[in-house]
Amino acid sequence: GRERSTEYRKQAPNPARVPAPQAVDPAALAQAAHWLLRAERPLILVAYAGRNPVAVPALVRLAETLGAPVVESRHRVNFPASHPLHLGYCAFPYAQQADCILILDHDVPWVPAQGQPAPGCRIIQVDMDPLKRDMPLWEFPADLAIQADSALAMAALAGEIGRQLSPADRLRIEARRSAVAAVPLAFASILLWHDRPAWVARRRVVRAMAAVEADLGRIDVLVNCAGVAGGGPVHLIDPLEWDRVVDIN
Repeated sequence: GRERSTEYRKQAPNPARVPAPQAVDPAALAQAAHWLLRAERPLILVAYAGRNPVAVPALVRLAETLGAPVVESRHRVNFPASHPLHLGYCAFPYAQQADCILILDHDVPWVPAQGQPAPGCRIIQVDMDPLKRDMPLWEFPADLAIQADSALAMAALAGEIGRQLSPADRLRIEARRSAVAAVPLAFASILLWHDRPAWVARRRVVRAMAAVEADLGRIDVLVNCAGVAGGGPVHLIDPLEWDRVVDIN
């Protein structure tokens, strides 16, 4: 009989199968801009928007337009760590203080065991799949869920916020920018949970040490003796707890 050819032929991808970026609903965009502008303590939580390099400058523009601090997941570069509006890699305590939170491409925006956003805090979620259909136990509330490509949504949202800005809003936002940039980072938070040591920007370390010296005077010897331990079998340890133990130790 005839021999069947086993040669593998690589096929070019079918362009029709590549989904186009999801556009942003104008009504939802206007609502999100309005809530963020009216907020006194807006906060942006982002995890993997930075997988698209275009999203990084888009997020910088959005945060600066709004004067909103950014907390990101440490697994991707979403926002420059040296930026004055960067508040580290853990949502708390900031999420408890916010009155409007914008969640961008995030599967776990906060750890419920650490706390929850304050009652009355408005939550806006932007994601290609805001329902998280592949995560059946995903239960993070959102007052406004926007299905869209985050890079497009951030650019459009910054533009809409700029369009809605009043002179009074500009003054509030400038004051908020300055306040966030001047927030002292407690020395303990560097060593413990709120900012993981391996990812703390140099400017924050310098600021923290200056605060310690101002309070205690000159430091001749500094001993780093931070250490924690997790319990239980390795295969049962929560990944977030594993990361915390490794980062601190």
